[in-house]
Amino acid sequence: MISSRRIHDARKLTHEALEELRRLGVNRALAGESQPSVARDLHVTRTTVVRWMMAYRAGGEAALAARKPPGRPPTLSRDQRERLRAIIAGKSPRQCGFPMPRWSIRLVAQVIEREFDVVLHESTIARLLRWMGLVLRRPTRQEALRRGSRPLGHEHDMREWLPKSRGPPPSITCKKSPGDSL
Repeated sequence: MISSRRIHDARKLTHEALEELRRLGVNRALAGESQPSVARDLHVTRTTVVRWMMAYRAGGEAALAARKPPGRPPTLSRDQRERLRAIIAGKSPRQCGFPMPRWSIRLVAQVIEREFDVVLHESTIARLLRWMGLVLRRPTRQEALRRGSRPLGHEHDMREWLPKSRGPPPSITCKKSPGDSL
């Protein structure tokens, strides 16, 4: 159960917690507590409590239930995103049959098209990779020299998608994305 003393911003709550908050607010208002008092205690506006009550009166308990958030479904399914992460984080482009030594957005686009028969814009791919926990970064000078790359002035050849980290990662691994399980 939600404690009204711990809520500071209802927008940060999960859908299930918001549903419980709506039910709590409606039950308190039905028990005779004033709507402004309920709103103050639950840290929501009075208008929000009024909307909850109107929804309850129009549709009963079902009107307070959490609903699936609106929006376009993702183009790649969770399984496809996990496969893509395994391909990018686990192999070099050369191991996947590409002549380039490092991953780029264009190479990732080719992998997505080849593996999943889906064409995505480069900005969408960049956003997807960031969401998956991968960032485009340039290797340090020591890393570049160790790999035999040109150390300075050739940023295009030196950038690659790697997991987010503060320093060079010991191995290529990815952090979990919210809601994903590997």
